[in-house]
Amino acid sequence: MTTTPLPPPPDRDRPEPNGLTVVDLTALVAGVALAAALPWGFGVSIPTAAGWNWWGSRGGLQFAGLALERACLALVPVVLARRARYGGVARPAEFLAAACGLTGVPRAVSRLVFAVQYNPLWGAGPHDALRRFEAWERWQDETGRVLTPGLFAAACVAVTAWALGRRRWPGWVQTALLLTAWLGLCGGAWALGSKALALLGDPSGASAARRLLEAAAFSAACLVPFKLFFDVPAGAAWHRLRSRLAPRPTWLERLALGLVVALFVANQLLHSSETYPPALWARKWSVLATTAVAVPLGLTLSRRLLPAWGGLDPAE
Repeated sequence: MTTTPLPPPPDRDRPEPNGLTVVDLTALVAGVALAAALPWGFGVSIPTAAGWNWWGSRGGLQFAGLALERACLALVPVVLARRARYGGVARPAEFLAAACGLTGVPRAVSRLVFAVQYNPLWGAGPHDALRRFEAWERWQDETGRVLTPGLFAAACVAVTAWALGRRRWPGWVQTALLLTAWLGLCGGAWALGSKALALLGDPSGASAARRLLEAAAFSAACLVPFKLFFDVPAGAAWHRLRSRLAPRPTWLERLALGLVVALFVANQLLHSSETYPPALWARKWSVLATTAVAVPLGLTLSRRLLPAWGGLDPAE
């Protein structure tokens, strides 16, 4: 009497091809179409003077960062398609690339809605551009008061749904829930950090010791926790890449890692080229210092808390 083997549990990786498949290519085409459909930069929503300086190095870095972010967004349908076919939660490199691609989606959708509602009403003259810019500033304030709490509420619902049903959810549903939770919680951390920075006030009249103390407090309370949302999955991806217990990286993992590393470098170069007033020197260097702290901390946390996800657990 023969018995039919049971399928592997949905939270484990199934053997999957390392190369590009037809389904992967179809999902990638859909992802590219999604990334191209969203507004790039400021477009025609606000005056050109407030946009990018395309002839300077900062303009090139801004465009490179946005292009890499949209390339990560194009991988989201591929990640979900792979999890639907082969089971398991998205691997760390896949998850990190998808998360990086989703960070700009709420703002891009806000720009798209604004452009549809307001741009047809005005011409292209300087006066119309100024009115459009003022309307854009008001629009950001209005949507910000709704968008951030809405994303945080969606994150709470996603975390609850994942915790209650993760034994039953297929891998692609778990991945979608975790990405929703990541996006809402990460956005909430950044919003709290921005409010905390505003509460510090204008540092122009403060002493050097006070500026340094405020920058240290802001870094410990806001910047490091925010960066860990990226550095923990990055640390797990690094461990998985080096582990002999993990399966060979697929083309998707390799491409995702390449895009994320390039995006990280572009963002660091962009911040380093930023010109700050003398009173803000402590805040500028706190961003670079927290990166040096968050990267090894993310490696440690991913090893201690998520060994199976990082390919370090022999029981995987």
